[in-house]
Amino acid sequence: MCAQSLSRIFIVEPFNSGWIIEKLMRDIRDELVARGHHVNIGSPDEYQGEEVYFNSRYLYAAPQAKARVNSVFVTHIDDHGKESEIRRDFDKFDSFVCLSPQESGILRAMGCPPEKATGINLPPRASMQVKRPRLCVLSARYPDGRKNERWLLEYFDANPDRRDQLIICLMGYDWETFGVDLAKRGVSFEIYRYDRSLPDEYARQKALLQDMDYLICMGFDSGNMCCYDGLEVGLELILPNISYHQGLGRRARLFDDHAGFFAELDEVAEAVIEADQVFEARGPKNYVAELLAHWAACADPARPVVVANDPDQDRQVLANNRSNYQPMSARRAAASTYRHLRKLF
Repeated sequence: MCAQSLSRIFIVEPFNSGWIIEKLMRDIRDELVARGHHVNIGSPDEYQGEEVYFNSRYLYAAPQAKARVNSVFVTHIDDHGKESEIRRDFDKFDSFVCLSPQESGILRAMGCPPEKATGINLPPRASMQVKRPRLCVLSARYPDGRKNERWLLEYFDANPDRRDQLIICLMGYDWETFGVDLAKRGVSFEIYRYDRSLPDEYARQKALLQDMDYLICMGFDSGNMCCYDGLEVGLELILPNISYHQGLGRRARLFDDHAGFFAELDEVAEAVIEADQVFEARGPKNYVAELLAHWAACADPARPVVVANDPDQDRQVLANNRSNYQPMSARRAAASTYRHLRKLF
């Protein structure tokens, strides 16, 4: 059976707290709709015969007899009461969708049939985009090039693909023509230039620094006096390994030469690339593709019984999870009992 044959999906929302689960379910809905599925989100009494009945809150889940696939989205199992609640549901539902492959091992170790339990890494929100760090040069530009600003141009000449990962911010006098050089290379940049006749010029610069991510300096001309301004507002510093730059602490990333500066920029850019790759791999498109494949397997009457790959590892994951349980408060115990009785009646 192909995933596409499950064309209608109902996402059960017993209540809406306006928090992450609700936002995630709407991202899933939007991706399903983009793939041609018909999706409704609502309370159980709004069900209209959809093939997939996807409970967004596992502690309030109840199966729908008319659905072909009764599925449950499983979030945090963090006490023995919740263990007991979900264990009672293993025979009632076809599918349990956990927050990660590791989390699905918790259910298997608790007795959930392996073919019912799947783990798909929690996706980022569809609206999320990885922030591009802003690298600030806080200095005037000098005709003799003593600040080694040409290194930035050389870096982007050697690594044109990195122009999409970094934003260069130039704060001070005489950067306008350098901005033209950056623009020719397709580099995103910002220039901030306050005249020194402004009585609050320095205060304005310090306020802008709080929106930056890195303070960078390429010049080996006795150090960059604004390094303390960067430290004050929590910036990472990329500085020459000279003078009073030494001993600034773990936020200071010091380099010895042109190649060392390039290596520091590479590290910043590669962190952005890695985060982009995580968002792509775990985004709603891939999440929904895995979800549909799982539901299709659950809907297949010929689905074979699956044997857990590593039961010992699953049991260890469960043991590790239990080691973090806190003693159940009277309030939690009462809530668990209430939910259980509500399902019975």
